[in-house]
Amino acid sequence: MPRIHLAEGELIRVFGPAALNVVTGEIEVLGALYSAGERIIIHRLRSYTILALKESVLEVNLGSEGTIQAAGQEDPYLEWRKIAEEIINGEPHKIMVIGQVDSGKSSVSILLSNIALNKGEKPAIIDGDVGQADIGPPGFITLSYPSGKTVWMRTLKPRAMKFIGDIKPQGHMFQIIQAIKQLIDISIRDNRSPVIIDTDGWVMDTYATIYKSTLIEEIRPDHLVVIGDGLYEIYKKYGSIRIKVKMIKPPPSKRERNREDRRYLRSEKYKEYLDGGKPVKLGLATTIISGHPLFHGALVDPALIQEIIGVKPLYASKTPDTLYMVVQEPIKNPRLDLLKNAFGVQRIRYYVAGFEKRAYAALIGDQTDYPAMIEKIDFTSGTIYLKTKELTNTHIVRLARYKLTEEYHESLLEY
Repeated sequence: MPRIHLAEGELIRVFGPAALNVVTGEIEVLGALYSAGERIIIHRLRSYTILALKESVLEVNLGSEGTIQAAGQEDPYLEWRKIAEEIINGEPHKIMVIGQVDSGKSSVSILLSNIALNKGEKPAIIDGDVGQADIGPPGFITLSYPSGKTVWMRTLKPRAMKFIGDIKPQGHMFQIIQAIKQLIDISIRDNRSPVIIDTDGWVMDTYATIYKSTLIEEIRPDHLVVIGDGLYEIYKKYGSIRIKVKMIKPPPSKRERNREDRRYLRSEKYKEYLDGGKPVKLGLATTIISGHPLFHGALVDPALIQEIIGVKPLYASKTPDTLYMVVQEPIKNPRLDLLKNAFGVQRIRYYVAGFEKRAYAALIGDQTDYPAMIEKIDFTSGTIYLKTKELTNTHIVRLARYKLTEEYHESLLEY
């Protein structure tokens, strides 16, 4: 296996896939310390700056796309490290990290966590990115308590999760903020500090700016770490309300993830939390189903609909403006519009039985929610069939805005 020799203080940048064995000396990766005999695995979608704390020898096993580069003076790692140590030495309670997609937010969060651990503190990390969730499954905001050194957030395990039900933050601003506040409260009760909030990469339009500003104002972090000078100009004003705003530079070279890479990472997380799930049956009459308009209205007797159009739906409900139905097969009936007057609604919406198959969902708990997938809803017997790894008593099942294919890729749920 090839070896590389590093002088004390030398920096290199390693792009995965790669495995590094420390033969002699000591190195640092995102604040995590590795000595002789220890091993670091770098995923194909990750890259890290390696700092030699002592003269070191590394055995290197590079995958087909793996590379090693000298880290030039433009590499910001030493600056990151200095600022992170200053922040942790100030004994903050809440730290928020803001930046664009692939700007290094998660790496900065892990760096802060590792430095806190090195100082004997008990950090918490909140993964606030519903689309590219690293700790929990997609569609969730997740809290984790790192107990040892790590270089990738995906290796952490959740302490608590809150379901948002979408892989985009747009339209869910207040729900996400509420979830983050709830997870902060849990970490406070568990005596964890500092709490590091890793936000999503939606920052480059006006609504994103309003969202992030509202998040800052609601959370009131002690420190705000902003990646990139352009964003810093927007958020530096929060220094006037006693938030210490720090600007750091993004890495000049990084392993960028394309759309397919992101899709792959999401599918792997879905599999982690759903594959091998146990079948669960819940009663439709005793379970609240939320997140889909079909289940938010008042129940309607299917026989009343049959009297008007000659077709008896399997299930029906009515909101103030819409009549919803589940039917066995598509309806081609000119009398369908008669239902509008009969039920005093503006719209008629029907779904063919089976539309719900493989709908992504969550079992809603007091402190934590857990992912599930709907297998079938038998509207005749009033039974919900789902699979989940969390066999807990729940009376609320919340549906996401999408289903999952056999390959665990998102597909729109008929709404």
